[in-house]
Amino acid sequence: MTRVRNVLIVGLLVLCVVCDMPTKPRRIVIAGGSPGGVYHALAAALAKEIGELPDYRPEAWETSGSVENLTALAEGRADIGFASVDAAVLAITGRPPFGEKRELSALARVHDDYLHVVVRSDSPALRLEDLRGMRVSTGAPQSGTELLSRRLLDLAAIGPGDISVSRLDITDSAEALRDGGIDAFFFSSGLPNPAIKKLAGEVPIRILPMDTYIDRIRAAYPFVYTKLSMPAGLYGQNVSIPTIGIRNLLIVRRDTPVEVAHDLTRVLFQESAELSRAHPEALRIDERLAIATTPVGLHAGAVRYYREVKEAITGF
Repeated sequence: MTRVRNVLIVGLLVLCVVCDMPTKPRRIVIAGGSPGGVYHALAAALAKEIGELPDYRPEAWETSGSVENLTALAEGRADIGFASVDAAVLAITGRPPFGEKRELSALARVHDDYLHVVVRSDSPALRLEDLRGMRVSTGAPQSGTELLSRRLLDLAAIGPGDISVSRLDITDSAEALRDGGIDAFFFSSGLPNPAIKKLAGEVPIRILPMDTYIDRIRAAYPFVYTKLSMPAGLYGQNVSIPTIGIRNLLIVRRDTPVEVAHDLTRVLFQESAELSRAHPEALRIDERLAIATTPVGLHAGAVRYYREVKEAITGF
């Protein structure tokens, strides 16, 4: 009995030592976007704020955008990422470019993107259909911009042979337009987009209106796109510009632990003022609107956070 008792005592001592050992911080990879875009700025700021929590070791990744982010999440290479709702719908339903249904959930609706179709102010292109015969960047490969630009060009009956296509990110697109390497580019972003604003300070530009295509694309892809308007003066233009809006979501895998998803959601809202220092679009992140992630379901950890907030406000 003495020997058994000693073994038990030693076992308990070892267990106590193990329990007192500090746990290793959990690595959190945030899939952001390309430099010059809102995703990139917010991912870096979010990583900084998550890093203030002792249990997490975050890092922000530079990516092409939505499609790459969703792929990285589904494959386990990223833990949280920004994505446009049109790309997220393809991922959860398993439609191209995703080969199968992806088990993804949303933490929040964040900001809305505005489609920018940018030309120089001296360009003869006044409408989308005027891009025929021109050199056009349709967005970086695996980006939400590329997804939307292809859909729009299809609606305008502009095929691959009608334009000379480049697949550039926002920084390279802006530089190429400035230097005469392309005639137009697409980019989907929150307002204002830093790279486009910088470009507008270097050469006069014009944003093509999308008013004749808004209803058409909404009919073709229900519950995905909205009608928005860019304010006058944003990039030097004198009038507001009607364009296509796309909701953005913050996405995780469905099997993300509830506690982790809860912590990430909490940081998003509690540190929104700090995030807005990186980009003013963070000011649009609102707890009342954040649950509008349909058709992507909310993660249980996010639901728990929103219930806590509601209880704190209403008292029940």
